[in-house]
Amino acid sequence: MAFRLLKDAWVEIDGVDISSQVRRIGILYEEPFVDVTTMGGDTRVNRGSLKSWQFRLEVASDFTDGGVDETIFGKVGTEVRIRAASAQSGALAANPIYDGKGLLQSFTPFGQQVGEFAVQQFRITPRAALFRYAESLLLSFATDEYERKGVVSGFSDLITFTRASTATYWDENGVLQTAAVNEARFDHDPADNSALGMLAGEQRTNLKLHCRDLTAASWSGSATAARDTVGIDGEANSATTLTDDDGAVSEFRVQTVTIPNDSNSHVVSAFVLKDADETRFSLFRYRLLLGSTELDYRALLNTKTGAFLAGIDASASDVTVKDCGNWWRLSVVVTNNSSGNTTIRAEIYPAARSDMAATTFDVTATGAIVYDFGQIELDSVVPTSPIETGASTVTRSADAVSSAIGDDFNSAAFSLVIEGVAPPAFEDFQPLFEYSDGSSSDYVRGAFFADGTLRIAIVSGSVTVASAVSSAMSGDANYKVAVRCEKDNFGICFNGGAVTTDSAGDVPVGLTTRRFGAAPQTLTGSLNSTISIVREEPRGLTDAELQLESTL
Repeated sequence: MAFRLLKDAWVEIDGVDISSQVRRIGILYEEPFVDVTTMGGDTRVNRGSLKSWQFRLEVASDFTDGGVDETIFGKVGTEVRIRAASAQSGALAANPIYDGKGLLQSFTPFGQQVGEFAVQQFRITPRAALFRYAESLLLSFATDEYERKGVVSGFSDLITFTRASTATYWDENGVLQTAAVNEARFDHDPADNSALGMLAGEQRTNLKLHCRDLTAASWSGSATAARDTVGIDGEANSATTLTDDDGAVSEFRVQTVTIPNDSNSHVVSAFVLKDADETRFSLFRYRLLLGSTELDYRALLNTKTGAFLAGIDASASDVTVKDCGNWWRLSVVVTNNSSGNTTIRAEIYPAARSDMAATTFDVTATGAIVYDFGQIELDSVVPTSPIETGASTVTRSADAVSSAIGDDFNSAAFSLVIEGVAPPAFEDFQPLFEYSDGSSSDYVRGAFFADGTLRIAIVSGSVTVASAVSSAMSGDANYKVAVRCEKDNFGICFNGGAVTTDSAGDVPVGLTTRRFGAAPQTLTGSLNSTISIVREEPRGLTDAELQLESTL
């Protein structure tokens, strides 16, 4: 049996005298704690918690005499090995605690060092504490761990990744980085620097020119602009300080962008540096012009708290403020009306008001903000990763992620567990995964839809043999899904809920390729979010295991 652990740290019990019997193995994590007790072939699982990044290994065993068996635990290269010092008998308890750095409590019950247990290998993880068979495939994007048939491998050994352009992502320090062409992005939450996993995004174009430099000719207006501040990428003099120093008029910078005359929604976003200034409040005004019915979307921002006020044609549901560590990302969705509007006029007021009472102007307000990475993306309601522009628009290409299906795959029966973060906003068909033969006749597929549901379909010989729809999720919500594919025994479970089963049908045949977060060959779409873990097992998990494996 096998368990996964955080990168570089592991616990292993290795025994050669299989006549001894492990009576109890307890493991404690921050979330969750799992205590697995095995007596007479029955297993009981309990849950709890412990201090972050610590675990406790408890073993009570009827020890056999002598032997050269040992218990090993610790970080690779600095592991602690404990051999049996003398004959042992009776029930003894041993409680070493290891925190990922070193041994916190000695492993010496009754003054004796103890080893030798009838377990061949034992591993654990702070994320999913489930006894299971060794995986046929493990892709742990969040911890940069990869295995095929139990053999440690690398990302590029198991994954084919392409993207025809550079692209940005947040690193473990909350700093924006740029990935090269055909380089995968392993994203982090800039609010707390937690690892999110592999980012899979669609092609997008930023229409806002000189998106960081408001001193450039693409911008105009009376507000003072100086490119003098460290930006979200950590580079000096890359972000712009925008100042209104006139107490008689509301100063601003402005840029106009051409858009189609349609009824579509588009998203306009910008990063604003957090500060403690509540003597002035900044206004972001996006006007759709030149049609018979012009529109005026306004959002007033408190740069200390991230609170906002939507006004005129903007409703609260059109505005989002996301915590990005030292920055806020303010996004406003503007929806055209096919009345002839072919321009977005983006106006940035560093000090529109001295209070948050309205989105009208208080000309006496003065002050400054720091602005970075403005973005206009058509035909979407959610902004994607920042795209830097100069004098021209820039297009970021889509990510394509696949893995060839080979002898690691059990085509007769397999189970799949995927964990990640739901898209921040939902659109129809945002693919999570697909196992297919390159056609629409045999596949296992999962995708998010505009109603916030995750839908799974298993199709064999062009016949849907099993399907399930999750309850509606919130944007950016964590999820887990577990899928069982076995002849006449299919099962799907979302987030530890009830298992949807189907007891008739064949397993899809001829599957050749796995795809993650990117469109199947026969469809279009992209996940626009992250996947943290993908795990396959070469057997059908039981209903209870599906629930346990998919519990958040």
